[in-house]
Amino acid sequence: MQLIKQGHQVTVISSSVARKAEIEQLGAKAAIGEIEDGIFLTNTFKGQDAAYCMIPPFNFFGDQNLNYQEQALKISTNYVQAIQNAGLKKVVHLSSVGAEKATGAGVLVFHYIAECVFKQLPSDVTVTHLRPGSFDYNLYAFMDMIKGKGFLGGIIGKLLYLKHYGLKGLLKGYSGIILSNYGGADKIAWVSPIDIATAIAEEMNTQQKGKKVRYVASEVLTCQEIASVFRKCHWKAILEMGAYQR
Repeated sequence: MQLIKQGHQVTVISSSVARKAEIEQLGAKAAIGEIEDGIFLTNTFKGQDAAYCMIPPFNFFGDQNLNYQEQALKISTNYVQAIQNAGLKKVVHLSSVGAEKATGAGVLVFHYIAECVFKQLPSDVTVTHLRPGSFDYNLYAFMDMIKGKGFLGGIIGKLLYLKHYGLKGLLKGYSGIILSNYGGADKIAWVSPIDIATAIAEEMNTQQKGKKVRYVASEVLTCQEIASVFRKCHWKAILEMGAYQR
């Protein structure tokens, strides 16, 4: 939206025909196709000044046959080939914190794979790798635990609840826990999609050349500070973001 408001002509790629009207209502041109289709990507990129490239979210839980590393390699290779075939000279690539690590970042390794592919672009192509922190809306995944439901409703969940709160907490009606393999005073860099969009627009407009990495964060909070936010505004629940080692 920021680029459109600034007067740029924007083309949005979508695999869904149903989204065509929605995209056009925003003032952008819709290009309907699959990013796995190299010819489609090349034709879409032709005549453009710059491209914003991202790998769509993978269905880690719904697709039992998913090879996300292979998919990341295929999609990013398609992007790079289309960029070169179309003669694009500026690329903004959405990556992630941890993309600098070949190991030790879990499933985020696919961002490392993608960055390695984009680094193969020739020196006359300007490339910015955006590495945002944790998306703030990912906290919605803890909704059931915040309500004291879902996993916490089972025997193991109830035992973990008692471990953190004890009988005193149960009698006081404490309702939920956010369980993770980090917690307490650990600091997390959170990012809003709004701030990512701002960074994308800035990188699209900059005249700076070359290759670079840009980190994006909206705020840095400890896990206890996050729990405090929920405590104040969400069902008045008493929450603890505890460290639970699996």
